[in-house]
Amino acid sequence: MKDMKPNLLKGPHYLVSRDPEGEWRWTYFGRVGEVLAVSGESYASKWEARDGARSAQAELQTQISILIPDAD
Repeated sequence: MKDMKPNLLKGPHYLVSRDPEGEWRWTYFGRVGEVLAVSGESYASKWEARDGARSAQAELQTQISILIPDAD
């Protein structure tokens, strides 16, 4: 999963990843890989970022994949 590039994935999805400061954020990619939204805050753990993505997903009332890298 570490080598996965968001633009190679099919369909809308969230990607949880580290930001330059070492914190975690989620990014929401659209159907053709375009960035549609980024978390407005950073999270201390990838699991908190996942929960933030789930919260955003619930607001959209959709079922979208949430991808989380294996590396801590």
